[in-house]
Amino acid sequence: MDHVAHSDFHAGRAADPDVGARTSSLHQSPLLLAVARGHAAAVAALLDAGANCAVLVATSRDPAATPDNLLDIARARRDHDTLQLLMAHADACDVSAADLPADR
Repeated sequence: MDHVAHSDFHAGRAADPDVGARTSSLHQSPLLLAVARGHAAAVAALLDAGANCAVLVATSRDPAATPDNLLDIARARRDHDTLQLLMAHADACDVSAADLPADR
């Protein structure tokens, strides 16, 4: 079973689209991995299943660097298909460090 069919299978069966985001040591959600690897069909299936796209990722070892969101990652990859999917959910996906609660 390829990755896209696997994502469609799980999304269609009401699986948790954010599985791994809270339980893995790296906190990598399936949506983050799909965006980072350029799997637009998987991104679409996960967004349709309600995956949380308010994700910030430290892409630099510099602690002063601003973390990237999923839109930034898709832009950096020049992945126009994934970027369009995320832009359709921009109200939820376009987050920044300023959007985080102050106590974090």
